[in-house]
Amino acid sequence: MTIIMDGNGRWANAQGLNRTAGREAREYALTERWSSLRLIALLPLAGQLYLLGVSIVVREICQQVCRKIFCDSLAFPPAKTA
Repeated sequence: MTIIMDGNGRWANAQGLNRTAGREAREYALTERWSSLRLIALLPLAGQLYLLGVSIVVREICQQVCRKIFCDSLAFPPAKTA
């Protein structure tokens, strides 16, 4: 599954919140709603992100979100044997 993450800051502004609240909402949505997925691809698609460079964006996502999703739930149930 691929999730395209775009518009978090615009969403927060529309709610009367600061842009940081949009990032926090994104993290909540990813950790609470999608953490059961075994394989996920996250695609940030805001023009500002491209200005920062893809490697910085990927590092930020992995540090803030992927660690919460995957490291906290890496204890997958053991595979069933026949």
